[in-house]
Amino acid sequence: MSPDMYPVPPAGTAHPSPEWGMFALPGTSSLTPRVARHAVRTSLTTWGVPDEAVDRAESITSELVTNSVRHTVSMTVVVHIAYDGRTATVGVSDAGNAAAGLTAQPAPLNAESGRGLWLIEALADRWYCRTAPNGGADVTAEIRVSHTRAEFAVRPHPEIT
Repeated sequence: MSPDMYPVPPAGTAHPSPEWGMFALPGTSSLTPRVARHAVRTSLTTWGVPDEAVDRAESITSELVTNSVRHTVSMTVVVHIAYDGRTATVGVSDAGNAAAGLTAQPAPLNAESGRGLWLIEALADRWYCRTAPNGGADVTAEIRVSHTRAEFAVRPHPEIT
């Protein structure tokens, strides 16, 4: 995978002080989804993303990474995350070839799997799939964040002041 696949945005160009990260995990380990969930939760929490958005991002990460581990031959799964104060973004790239035409379809009620992208559709405010520079799939989900933790600082109740 090209190191410039997800370049760090230049400071001050798109959003005020964006937080950004990327990490690669084994694409063949059953532990990879758990490690990815933990890394995403830790990063987003450290960046001050509200818990509700962190929970959604963690679930999205779990689905995307699990899909990569189970349904591709990728030796490596790359997770990229970002937060610009308004939107938390999480994406997963792998060597899969399902990028074109990927859609969320509900699975039959008796199916044991097949609900991952449908869940992404429900949890994300926007998601998309594109072909990664290595020819694999890159699925990215965005979660709009209405408040940062700083806005939830303890304030006196209006009737008490």
